[in-house]
Amino acid sequence: MCFFCVTCSLVFYGQDEKYSRPDSKSVSFLMISLGYRIPIETGKIIRSGHGMAIELGLNPGMFIQKDLVLGMFGGWAWRDVMWSSFFHEDFKRDYNTQVNDQIDNLSHSPDSSIIKTSNYLFSNQRGKAPLAPNCETKSFHDYSLYYGLMVALPFKNSPLLKVYAGYTRAHFQGDGKFEGKQYDYTIFQLRRPMQGLELMLFRGFSFKRTDIYKHGDLRLAALSLYYEQSNFTKSGLYFDNGEYTRNIALEKFCSAEFLKNYKRKSATV
Repeated sequence: MCFFCVTCSLVFYGQDEKYSRPDSKSVSFLMISLGYRIPIETGKIIRSGHGMAIELGLNPGMFIQKDLVLGMFGGWAWRDVMWSSFFHEDFKRDYNTQVNDQIDNLSHSPDSSIIKTSNYLFSNQRGKAPLAPNCETKSFHDYSLYYGLMVALPFKNSPLLKVYAGYTRAHFQGDGKFEGKQYDYTIFQLRRPMQGLELMLFRGFSFKRTDIYKHGDLRLAALSLYYEQSNFTKSGLYFDNGEYTRNIALEKFCSAEFLKNYKRKSATV
């Protein structure tokens, strides 16, 4: 899956005396970003993308040269919980074909119930996912965990570039019913390795410091463009019911042609 998106952010540059330079006002050692990501185009596997993202970065580059950003960061993108999401019809049809083609082999596999249930859930669960009793969700919604490097040259209005990698997970939590038994919960995830780029074109409007954030620089309405691509050929099906967990590579029951087909689709903006 890939996204070509716009991100609007609120950025905080911490300026604690221990980790700041007195002559640097635009960058710091600690950088925190809270943004909302809006997809220009959603992926070909699941309709998911809108949502909040929070990132925490460390910038040792400021000790090399004033206003230089050269550091690392990590992020959590919690997407579209309040938006309706679903797997696209082509993917549901093709995934169902893969499972049905392997039905005889799956009957002898300890993972057969997980795979068959995932096929049913992919086809039938859709909607919004506000928090419900026991954290149940109505459909699969993406979230991402990632880490990477960030760099910006020490010039006025220089854009900030981020390069990162991690995992995107289409997440569903059920009521705990599985194989005729009742568990505390059941979690299904379609996990895909992900790589991305983000270019912060505008770092936001700076506000004067007050007693509330006198040790930092608060910037509002930063604007970014970002691109993400998932490697579907390395995707896996994850299951957890509180008693045991399973990680099942899709290549164990899906054909190479199917995996390559959706890798190509996920690489197109």
